[in-house]
Amino acid sequence: MTKPFVFLAALLMLMVFSMALHTVLFPYKKTSDSMHTIAKLTQINALSLSTAYDGASFNATYPDMPTLGRMDFVYDK
Repeated sequence: MTKPFVFLAALLMLMVFSMALHTVLFPYKKTSDSMHTIAKLTQINALSLSTAYDGASFNATYPDMPTLGRMDFVYDK
């Protein structure tokens, strides 16, 4: 019983350590700069990994798309 527990605890510690190491050493600035450079060269919109909710009647992020209310996903019209 002790051997599987020690193995799983060591595996968990290795996973946590590797995630922390990745968070500390990953070059976020370099990656985001290269994504913006590629977007400028290809003349496409830059990637948006997250968009804040906008409650306005006009969708400023994507003007061609119709706006959705908060409950449109819950209640079908």
